[in-house]
Amino acid sequence: MDLFYSTLNPKESLQKLSKEILDNNKTRKKTLSTVNIALEDIGNNVLFILPNVTSLGFVQDENAKGIVAATHEFKLEKYAITYSYLLPVEHVSRDQIKYFSVWINKLIDIILPRLIVCVGENATLTFFNRKIKIENHGTIIGSVKEIPCILTLEPTYYTEHSAFEDEAYKHFLRTRDWSFIKQQYVANIKE
Repeated sequence: MDLFYSTLNPKESLQKLSKEILDNNKTRKKTLSTVNIALEDIGNNVLFILPNVTSLGFVQDENAKGIVAATHEFKLEKYAITYSYLLPVEHVSRDQIKYFSVWINKLIDIILPRLIVCVGENATLTFFNRKIKIENHGTIIGSVKEIPCILTLEPTYYTEHSAFEDEAYKHFLRTRDWSFIKQQYVANIKE
């Protein structure tokens, strides 16, 4: 853990991290946000890393809502969600996406999750600084600081309507992925 944060309680550490991110990004207009972390769940939670977005609009809201809905449906009560967003641009570079890895790792040092779930390929690029093929969704894709990491599809994937994709198959994928996440949650997180 960064010594800068080690003398603070988790709430103070999160506030300090937020201030550090804002101070570092005054000209870049980039930020990282956390939502839904209860202080009593520090050290015993699952962290969902959402893909970064170029606005605070629809996609981020829908992904966050989809994660919250799934956590209720699959009875995952101890969780945190983090997402990053950038100033709206036409094209987001890989370096812009990777930028948030430093902040997410500091966040991990503060909230001490016991399980990490990357939501979509861009979330893996943000977190691991490399893309992991989405075909590996619903599996453990590695570990960070001895914390198992799982990849799943973005919640918006399940709600998009396409003539070329079977809705029953999407439901099967969602159930399979989230059943695996629930299995890992039970194995790693104390109720």
